[in-house]
Amino acid sequence: MMELQIYTPTDDQFITAIEWNYDELKEQLAASLAKYQGLSYAEDEIATMAKKDRANLNKFKKALDEKRLEIKERLLASYVPFDTKIKELQRMVDSVLIGIDVQIKSQELERKQRKIQGILAEYLRTVPERMRVVMPLEKVMDERWKNATYALGTISKELEERQQKTEKEMETIRRLGSQYTTEIMAFYLESLDLGSALAEGQRLEQGARQAREYEARREAEQPPRSQPFPSSPPPPPPPPPPEVEVEDGPLREISFKIYATRRQEKEFGDLVRPWIRRNGIRIVKN
Repeated sequence: MMELQIYTPTDDQFITAIEWNYDELKEQLAASLAKYQGLSYAEDEIATMAKKDRANLNKFKKALDEKRLEIKERLLASYVPFDTKIKELQRMVDSVLIGIDVQIKSQELERKQRKIQGILAEYLRTVPERMRVVMPLEKVMDERWKNATYALGTISKELEERQQKTEKEMETIRRLGSQYTTEIMAFYLESLDLGSALAEGQRLEQGARQAREYEARREAEQPPRSQPFPSSPPPPPPPPPPEVEVEDGPLREISFKIYATRRQEKEFGDLVRPWIRRNGIRIVKN
């Protein structure tokens, strides 16, 4: 078996800690920085003293960072080549692993496809045709069924139990007697979850109840409609003009001419025609 061995440094030669005057330097720095806490510079000190203090502090901060990078570089001087060579060996292994991984995944895919075909066969054998629209395979498929250790017999039994459960739940919805049975059934067929479907039915009924209550309150809050005043009875028709008794005698011919405008002619006709009809006078037009 191949094994990586480190010759140098040995375990006791590895640097376990970098020893330096951390505690001493921290104490000195805290004492030095204390004088700057709450320090307020006068206007004439900004250009001189304030800028000088800022420069000194930045200089010390930069010195710390330079030393940090120096130690890091020295520590990595031996590690970087080692890291590069390790990654080179890993790439050599990966070049072979890729081919093996492709074969394993291809075989696993073929196995899953054969398993899915077996699941489909059990589905068609177990679930009657009338229920396949209600519970299609893609909706009731359990991802665990695709595992090699999940037996087809177990899958067939679970399909049968699911079918029986679905039919009972559909019958439960039919017996609700709700005005929203169709909507509840449609929701159930989408989710195959009886609890969610019943909750949807309660939501619909509650919404309808609230709507009815609102309409009832709205009607109750409206002011009463004013009753229209009864219309006065139509005036009685005018009494017919008194009949004029005409002395009997032979008929005589009466001729005369009228000179009038169209409007006057119409008004004359409206006045004379009733009298002519009422007295039975015969008119002969030339």
